[in-house]
Order: sequence, then structure tokens, then C-alpha cells
Amino acid sequence: MTSATSRPNRNPSRKKRRTYPQKIKQTKQLPIVLPSSHPPHHPTIADPHTQHIKRLFHIAPYILTGIGLGTLSIAHGYTNPLAYPMLIAGFGSTCYVLFFLPSSVLASPRHALGGHLLSACSGLLCQSVLGTSVWTIPLAVVLACWIMHVTETTHPPAAATPITVIMQHASPLFLIIPLGLGVLWLVILSEIHKHWRHHLLRAPNHS
Repeated sequence: MTSATSRPNRNPSRKKRRTYPQKIKQTKQLPIVLPSSHPPHHPTIADPHTQHIKRLFHIAPYILTGIGLGTLSIAHGYTNPLAYPMLIAGFGSTCYVLFFLPSSVLASPRHALGGHLLSACSGLLCQSVLGTSVWTIPLAVVLACWIMHVTETTHPPAAATPITVIMQHASPLFLIIPLGLGVLWLVILSEIHKHWRHHLLRAPNHS
């Protein structure tokens, strides 16, 4: 009688499986990039190269608004305010768009000049056709908004220009004085402001 330990293998064809060492996939080690002690300078609006210029950068829109409207106010005082007024209400909101939102497409010279002049033309047209009717101002503003949208010269402050034209019973000379010269003066200041901002942002940081 055979013991349990010497029991023969009932399935002689069955062999022990050979174990092979698993191949370990070698992964490429990526180089460790340490942060540079001198990171590249990316100039931003809040990071001018000097503290003095930084303060001037933030108060420049206020200064330019005062210069723009102040100059027109002085010219308004030296001319006949009834015949050649140099100030209109829309110039205030135009200053905000030009000087406080200089990166906006609404602050481009094409939008500022085109928007105001086309809106003034719509006011003159409705005034000549409808006279002093109750619907003159609403239709003039609607027409001005439509023209600015079609011609892609949208300038929100210009929507008030037809109201000024009709309220003052303006003549076609209004397109030149005060509107044309006034907007042109503000646009010139705006372009100087944009050039100065661009130069400031490209300046290296020496702090």
C-alpha cells in the first residue's frame, strides 16, 4: 500500500509551467526642468518699469479727458456759443470710450469719427423731413443706430448726436463745428495715448 506522499502523477503529460522573469518596460526619463531664477519678463498693464510711470499710467485717462474737454471748453468760450458751440454732451461719453477703453474696437478713429458724423447726418435728415415732430428724435436715433450697424462704425456715444442736432436746430455746418473738429481733437489725443501705452508695455522692467 503506497503512502500519500509517494502517489504517482496521474497525468504524466502535464508538465510544470516554467516561469520566466517579466520584462520591465524601460520608460524614458524626462529631464527635470527646474524653474529659472530669472524668469522672462512679460510686461503687463499693472507692471510698468517704474513706480512713477505706474501711477501716471493709471491717471492718464483722467488727465486726457480733462485736457480734451478743457481745450474744447476754452475754444467754446472764445467763439460764439450760440452760432458755433464747441461742446456737445456726446463728447463726455466719447472721452470715456477713447481713454478708458483704448483697446476696444469702439475706440478706433473709424468708429469714433464715422459714428458721430453718420449719426449727425441722420439727425439732419430727419429734421429736414419731419421738422419738429414728436417722432423726429426717436426716428433719428433709430436711423443712426441702423446706419452705424450697417457701416460697422458702431460708437455708442454717437447715438446721442441726433438728439443734440435736433434740439439745437443745427445746420449742416454742425458736421464741421463742433462735431468734426471736436471728435478729431479727441481722436488725436486717443492715438497719442495708445502709442504711449504700447511703448510702456514694451519697455523692459528694471525694478
